[in-house]
Amino acid sequence: MHGPSADALIRAGATPTKLHNNCSGKHAGMLATCKHLSWPLESYLQDDHPLQRANRAALAAFAGMAPEEIPVAVDGCGVPTFYLGLTKTALAWARLTSPEPPAPYTRPPPGGWSRPSKPIP
Repeated sequence: MHGPSADALIRAGATPTKLHNNCSGKHAGMLATCKHLSWPLESYLQDDHPLQRANRAALAAFAGMAPEEIPVAVDGCGVPTFYLGLTKTALAWARLTSPEPPAPYTRPPPGGWSRPSKPIP
């Protein structure tokens, strides 16, 4: 919890609730997205929900993977969380800074990709 906010809560004699958790904004954002896109609100924590499928697909695009290649677990507040190795995480973060959208995932050809003639940005 934010230090000054925690101090103010203590001074007020109050105790923290779920609304004081830093993930409440994450949940509010997910629910707002579901509401905006007319997706079900009740099941937004399920990994097969349209929101979670869209989140996984977006991460996959930035990481240069197919969505089904990304393992799924559940975080401490019930939200599906996605696992990437260090290299794919670095690639995804680097692509977030690019003005160009990530290219759609393409499976490698049977013989594999040939080495690019110049470095990939």
